[in-house]
Amino acid sequence: MRRVRLIVAYDGTACHGWQFQPGLRTVQGVLQEAVLGALGEELRVDGTSRTDAGVHARGQACAFTTASPVPTDRFPLVLNNELPADIRVVAAVEEEDEFQPRFDSVGKYYHYPWFNGEIDDVFSCRYVSRVRGPVDVAAMSSAAGFFEGEHDFACLQNSSEDTPVSTVRHLHHVSVGSPGDSLVRIQVVGNAFLYNL
Repeated sequence: MRRVRLIVAYDGTACHGWQFQPGLRTVQGVLQEAVLGALGEELRVDGTSRTDAGVHARGQACAFTTASPVPTDRFPLVLNNELPADIRVVAAVEEEDEFQPRFDSVGKYYHYPWFNGEIDDVFSCRYVSRVRGPVDVAAMSSAAGFFEGEHDFACLQNSSEDTPVSTVRHLHHVSVGSPGDSLVRIQVVGNAFLYNL
């Protein structure tokens, strides 16, 4: 048996988030079906974190334990042959048996693009949120720095969820910029995030 870490990218438009949910299409569920189809093994694919419905990823880590003789560097090709076009395995590496993506993750990076122009771009509407009205990017950029560092984010978590052991998180970097006339980009890097934070 060996532990394999995958890096996956996906367009989450047609998914109900990462975590397996019976009767719903999720990224974890589709990956587990692909592993079953390609390797003949029914197993759990562990992810670094849950994502909400409709969320996309370029480089989310996940891992599974397999008895398959397929060489590790061939997993992307083998699994992508079983996966739909909106979910791709972009890399695979062998890890220690104890590797757990959720607990061994050193950080997470999120970016949120906002469109603030008059007419939406039909080619980016799945990946860019719409914000109407004036946006003061300079003020947002100035305020972003106050979120950096270690803070208790209990007041920003989803109140319907069970409270985690700790609601303290460390944000390494928060920035707001405007790379184009109608685009605002928020970037956040942290050690972990609360549900819906």
